[in-house]
Amino acid sequence: TTPITFSMFIGKNLTNVTVYHYTDTVSDAVYDSDTGFVTLTTTYFSPFTAVFDQSITVLDAQTLHIVSSIDGMQITLGADITTNTAFTVPEGVTVSLDLGGHSLTATSNSCIINNGNITSITNGTLYGKYYGIVAFGAIGEVNVNVNVDGNNGTGTATAIYVDNGGSIENITGGEYHAYPEVFFFFCGCCSCL
Repeated sequence: TTPITFSMFIGKNLTNVTVYHYTDTVSDAVYDSDTGFVTLTTTYFSPFTAVFDQSITVLDAQTLHIVSSIDGMQITLGADITTNTAFTVPEGVTVSLDLGGHSLTATSNSCIINNGNITSITNGTLYGKYYGIVAFGAIGEVNVNVNVDGNNGTGTATAIYVDNGGSIENITGGEYHAYPEVFFFFCGCCSCL
């Protein structure tokens, strides 16, 4: 069997990366934190798993979208990030998001969509088209600035939208702006009201 060298993107700036083939450590796996690729040589293509620290500083949209699906991640932005899709936390996943004083801008309809659990969204500014934060799952603390413009004023915007069993435990600060008029939509499910 001829060995094949391949690379796969797992996310930039991860720490303590270890690659496993089933339960065995892949000793020749090399991770490049600048590019986010791990490279290894193998003679088989059965499951490989990359394991890394659960705390990460994110500098780009691609890595942000990958780590938003990893349960237990503590995510901090290390730069302003613009993305064409929402930061989405899937059902069954718990993360925290510290904007690190930076902005997260989504050119899609929503900036953040939570279907899982977000322990906190803090320390920065969210920019969205129609929705800033959409909570279909539980959110602990919210303390960010949210600006949504209704697609440059052509539609109605909502800074925080909570529905479908979602909840927000506590809004501890931040400024919330939506144009032209709708600021919040709560479906009677927020303990912070």
